[in-house]
Amino acid sequence: MRNYLIILLLISPLFSFGQYVPEDIALMVAKNFFTERQQHFLKKTSSEINFIKKLKNQHSISENFYIFNTDSNTGFVIVSANRKSYPVLAYSFINNFNEEEIPPEVDEWMKRYDAQIDKIKLLKSSASLKVSQAWDKYLDENFEIENTKLKEAPLLDVPPLLSTTWNQGRYYNALCPECNTGGSGGHVWAGCVATAMAQVMKYWDYPTSGLGEHSYTHSVYGEQSADFQNTLYNWANMPNSLSSHNNDVATLLYHCGVSVNMNYSPSGSGAYSSTARNSMINYFNYSSNTTLTSKYNYTEENWKKLLRAEIDAGRPMYYSGFGSGGHAFNCDGYQGTDYFHFNWGWGGSYNGYFYVDDLTPGGHDYTNSQSALVGLLPHNMELELDSISAIELFCSTPYSGSTTNGENNANQYSGTSWHETGNEKIHKITTANSGRITAKITDLADNNLDVFILKYANRLTNLAYGDSVAILDDAEAGTYYIVVDGRYAEEGDYTLEVICPDNRADLIVEKAKVDPQFVQSGQNFQVNFLIKNIGNDDAPANILKFYVSDDQSLSGEDVFITSVNINLVAAKEDTAITKQLTLPADLTPGTKYIIFHVDANNEVDETDDDMNFTSAYFTIPDVGLMNCSSAINLADNELYTGNTLLYGDSIIDNYSCFWGLTNKEIIHSFTTEHSGLVKMEFSESLEGTTFVLLLSACNENACVNTFGIWSPDDTTLTQSFHVTGGVTYYLVIDGNADMGNSEGAYSVRLKFPDECPNPVITAGSSVNKCDGDHGAYLYTDWGYPNFQWLKDGVEIPDAINSGFTANETGLYLVKVNENGCINDSEGIQVKFSPKPSSAEIAALSDTTFCEGGSVTLQLSTGAGYGYQWTNNNDSISGASSLDYEAGTSGTYRAEVTNLSCTIKSNPIEVTALHSAKENGDILDISKDSLKSWWPFDNWGVDESGNNNYAGIFNANQTKDRNDKLSAFSFDGQDDYIYTSKLFEHPDTFTISLWFKTTKSGKLIGFDEQRFTETSVNYDRHLYLDHSGRIHFGVEPGTKHTISSTASYNDDNWHMVSVSLSPFGIKLYVDAQLIAQNNSVISGGNYSGYWKMAYGSLDTWPNDPGIEYFEGKLDDIRIYNRELSIDEIEILYSSQIIKIYAENDVICGVSGSTNIIIENSEPNIQYQLKNANDNSLIGGIILGNSATISLATGNLNETTNFKIYANNSKTFCNKDLDTVITVFVNTPISPTVNIYSN
Repeated sequence: MRNYLIILLLISPLFSFGQYVPEDIALMVAKNFFTERQQHFLKKTSSEINFIKKLKNQHSISENFYIFNTDSNTGFVIVSANRKSYPVLAYSFINNFNEEEIPPEVDEWMKRYDAQIDKIKLLKSSASLKVSQAWDKYLDENFEIENTKLKEAPLLDVPPLLSTTWNQGRYYNALCPECNTGGSGGHVWAGCVATAMAQVMKYWDYPTSGLGEHSYTHSVYGEQSADFQNTLYNWANMPNSLSSHNNDVATLLYHCGVSVNMNYSPSGSGAYSSTARNSMINYFNYSSNTTLTSKYNYTEENWKKLLRAEIDAGRPMYYSGFGSGGHAFNCDGYQGTDYFHFNWGWGGSYNGYFYVDDLTPGGHDYTNSQSALVGLLPHNMELELDSISAIELFCSTPYSGSTTNGENNANQYSGTSWHETGNEKIHKITTANSGRITAKITDLADNNLDVFILKYANRLTNLAYGDSVAILDDAEAGTYYIVVDGRYAEEGDYTLEVICPDNRADLIVEKAKVDPQFVQSGQNFQVNFLIKNIGNDDAPANILKFYVSDDQSLSGEDVFITSVNINLVAAKEDTAITKQLTLPADLTPGTKYIIFHVDANNEVDETDDDMNFTSAYFTIPDVGLMNCSSAINLADNELYTGNTLLYGDSIIDNYSCFWGLTNKEIIHSFTTEHSGLVKMEFSESLEGTTFVLLLSACNENACVNTFGIWSPDDTTLTQSFHVTGGVTYYLVIDGNADMGNSEGAYSVRLKFPDECPNPVITAGSSVNKCDGDHGAYLYTDWGYPNFQWLKDGVEIPDAINSGFTANETGLYLVKVNENGCINDSEGIQVKFSPKPSSAEIAALSDTTFCEGGSVTLQLSTGAGYGYQWTNNNDSISGASSLDYEAGTSGTYRAEVTNLSCTIKSNPIEVTALHSAKENGDILDISKDSLKSWWPFDNWGVDESGNNNYAGIFNANQTKDRNDKLSAFSFDGQDDYIYTSKLFEHPDTFTISLWFKTTKSGKLIGFDEQRFTETSVNYDRHLYLDHSGRIHFGVEPGTKHTISSTASYNDDNWHMVSVSLSPFGIKLYVDAQLIAQNNSVISGGNYSGYWKMAYGSLDTWPNDPGIEYFEGKLDDIRIYNRELSIDEIEILYSSQIIKIYAENDVICGVSGSTNIIIENSEPNIQYQLKNANDNSLIGGIILGNSATISLATGNLNETTNFKIYANNSKTFCNKDLDTVITVFVNTPISPTVNIYSN
């Protein structure tokens, strides 16, 4: 593989409109640019550059770029053919450009150039100043004079830090999963993420051994495992490149792949960059200061400054780019301020210096998807903050400084995910009193600086932080470190002031809340808040004032509401206050804030008057259409019955919490005396879903919550919600016709809150825990104004939220204060216990057997524990001993319990092979090849057992063919379904689904992107055109489609099935073969996701011109083989197997008949059997989903028959349960008696 020294300009979707560059102009640019660069970097004169090739976009009239090679095979230059793009896209000093040897990543990059220049032609903005100056420079007649200026001002140059030129293919991937096609050297690709990680680790020759171990299950290649802690990484035996097998390098590459759950594939292996960071820290013991940071958050200059700082510090970076491949590589050097060296991890091919600025005009930045791992070095080499040079501060004395001359050692501080990749300055301060420490930074001049309070000069001892203010409460007297750091590589000037605790009072306002969330001008509302004295002296009585504001700070434009007297608050004490207020009239809609200003008249001598403010947000809704003059009042605990069909009005369709409720609605109102929980009982038995919407004002834009009966089997909804006393609320009963008939009768009853609250605790997770487990999450209704959690009767400090995580054994309850009344909940007991010593199960015989057989599973564990066997995570009734006889298919485990702690054993897969279906069973086809199945009875669960969950975006459940709410309805606007799992270029499959529509659009298709991103590759489309004709198409290079002649958008349910296999493509509608093409045997060669009801069909035949399908879909199945016509008929008809005698009575001395099997099971060999002596009768008849008959032969007596069934695929056999009796009635000769008189 040739090594190219290349400098590609990192152009993401580039350019713009017009200004075509002819070939002779492009050649001039290429010569001048190459001359300049060659003289500066190589100190040599240029070679003659000859034009060799023009690349043309197949959809464009003019060239998008030119490629020029030198005649001495010493390099090339690629020049844009559009003046609004940067002129030179790429260049090399080493070899000519060989289009036949382009690695996939560079090929993708070139395609992006092509696509971006296409896009730039459509933009009407002008070229940037930088682009214009570059074109002017390289077309200047006096260019040689300009070139001497570059000689006089040499550019900074840091050579590449990495010496490795490793690859993803042969030798490097020797321990990766094997593959028969694709890949390299008989193995899948190692993956660019793994290669980029490994090259950094080789640079540091670290670690000697890793940490822990990791395993995961790949959907194709099974379990992948790596034992990092017991592996010695032999760095000395890892050369810079490989030409033969090297187990040490292969082990490192494979371990990197396993650590990131590599999605191995013969066409290219991939993983997420976020997992690369976690793996470097957790498995390879690199610094937790390592930060994956995105260019999106940086200015152009700050991003380049960050990259240079990392390289100056000798830290090569893991770097990720853009494009459908999401390629990862390394950044390890630079020249000048703009060009950075990238090692592609492709055996040295195309390594070079790249231009990372955005090059597109008009502010369209397409390089934001780039990211880098910065601070990436072994954990024991991380530099501490410089405590010796810390600047000493004094309480309440401002200090002016700058981070420009600071150090860049800390990127992440404990307790925050902020990317502090700029320089930091460290200070220290000593306090004589305990209490609150406040660090404030001002005079920032728009610099994005943050402030941190640390216990020690260590970023992992962060106690408090903020973007302008950091507050540390309950600080003990002593010395603390205050750090000012720059987020996203920012740096600049600041003024820092630290307020220390003293002997005065200090009032703050906390836990401020406005109820309800939506308040209209002139409406009553409630505020709840806590006045807290964090100082060391009592705070005398004072005044608190309320204002309404457009932001969170008090200004002269804010509107005064009222004031309230605050009584004396002792030192370190607090008081909770609830106050009813009325919002001033004539306020504009939008998000507003209530400003709380304690000690508003400055009557209290305080440590820090600046902290006397807080705010709580609420919303004034937009003007609505609702008219509540006829609202039906709901009284406390009285049942109301209504009927939206008979008495409703269809005025409101869209609410702020739910759109598209086009049915008739009925409006109710209610007002409670006290604040608290309302308990609602709502009933309806309509086939569709009727919704109950809770509004805090007579305005559809003031929707607080939505309730509905989602399960088709339920008719009653019981729900609690919090209300504010004295505020009138509205309940609206409404529905959507597209979700089934939801207009009609209903009933509703409300139970108003009592004066004293009655909180109820719910456990969000198990309360029976093992030692070392995460705690048990407990919560109560969040609407209460304040909370206090208790353990074993003792208040838990700072446990004052609606939820609490219990990490110790104890009885937990919550205390709430509402309407001036304090009440406790019932307690919940949380338990922690030691884990059982072990839980291992083993099978005593083969775990695969025919139906009717079994295997003994045996549990090995310690004594004194409880046992419970499970199958597919469901408990098996009565299975509580050490042994269990497993007779059905599934994943078996044993659960072992010690007091509160339960652990699970290893799993064992048991397979009971199918023999044959019985009389009366529904005929189905084998699920062995069923890869995904969504009947939608259980939302998007994949009933095939392969866990390919269907992500359902916006679509609503609707009636299916059997009148159940288990299909999905799509609105043609933004509804669609996507698969969670990636499929690798499926070329043998059958898809079957049911649809109902009067419109057109795509039913299902295979897409490179999972969601709604634009894809380069998409095919395997099944769609309807405007006339309702069905089309199925694939694109293995050119587009091929087959189509129906009839139309099927007739508002009836139809089953459509399509297949792709070595026998061609086929289209079935309602189990009838409609079209086929035997010559098309593959689709596009890419990996992707199945998407339903959405996707582009641009340039495909009979494109309906819409991206979203409007209609209904149900029962979608994907098999990884071609189904036969018989199997498709089975899916369509759902027939029942019937077994009977053609004639069950034979009159005469002897005779014969046939045993009939209707809807016989395919692949089953049937043979008649005498039930009396078990002898077989006649020959074998193979089931075919149709009716077959078995001849009894001649019978001379009543005979009982059985049917022997042998499965030709599983080789399992049995006698079917049904016994058929054929009666032979031998004629009886009559006895004639003749009498005479």
